[in-house]
Amino acid sequence: MSNGWKDILIKSDGKWRELTFNGAKYPSNPSIVDRKTNGPKNSDEVVFDENGKEDIYSF
Repeated sequence: MSNGWKDILIKSDGKWRELTFNGAKYPSNPSIVDRKTNGPKNSDEVVFDENGKEDIYSF
């Protein structure tokens, strides 16, 4: 968590990137965020995965 918001892991250009909330917004361009060496952990909440599984969330 960063500044009270959950961090978001996404794949961009085939590499994992961690988007962190800076108090005002998340980065708008994930390709400029530093690469992360590993992807989501089993304890992380997956919204979309590479196998097509989808969870639908309402806001």
